[in-house]
Amino acid sequence: MLEQTYQVLKSGTDIRGIAAEGVPGQEIQLTDEVAQNIGYGFACWLEDKLTPSYGATFTVAVGHDSRISADRLTDAIIKGLTLAGVHVKNCGLSSTPAMFMTTVNFDCDAAVEITASHHPFNRNGLKFFTRGGGLWLRDMAEKLQCDVLGVDWRVNLGTARATLQGSGRTLQGNMDPVALLAPPEAIRAEARRVLDSFGRPQAGSAHIFNLGHGVLQ
Repeated sequence: MLEQTYQVLKSGTDIRGIAAEGVPGQEIQLTDEVAQNIGYGFACWLEDKLTPSYGATFTVAVGHDSRISADRLTDAIIKGLTLAGVHVKNCGLSSTPAMFMTTVNFDCDAAVEITASHHPFNRNGLKFFTRGGGLWLRDMAEKLQCDVLGVDWRVNLGTARATLQGSGRTLQGNMDPVALLAPPEAIRAEARRVLDSFGRPQAGSAHIFNLGHGVLQ
């Protein structure tokens, strides 16, 4: 029963579930207790996988979108994190990219964004970020039913490829989006560096180079 409570919330690499009343026949899944336990579990995962970068304890940023269940879930997630001894920065109303950037520019070991993207109003979810998100790769390869796993520009693609060796997963890894502001020759050099870091694709070990940010000049 306990496993079913949480398994139903898994959506790709995110957590998604019913978080507010308003739709007949749909009971709330992301209760205060469930959200608190997820926050606590994330803190335990950090303790197992990482070392705090900014002091004796982990620092985690928490933000949310404008959904009606956001404040309730924020309080529950923060309670779970703090019960585990984590220092929390409550960022309030925040976009998903902004929460990711707290792990780059604001001395946070990890971040949680409470959002459900395009899903209906009564749903909500959680996105998790860490510095050097490549640490998640082995866990994701073992637990998620997916064909492609992505890392940000700070993760060496050669190292990520070795981590996924034998998993059959395709790896997506991109260049630093700031590089897209550089002159064309610098963009070409950075693109080549990214491709070289992965190496030659082989059967069962492919690479997607997605310029999702677009070239700005």
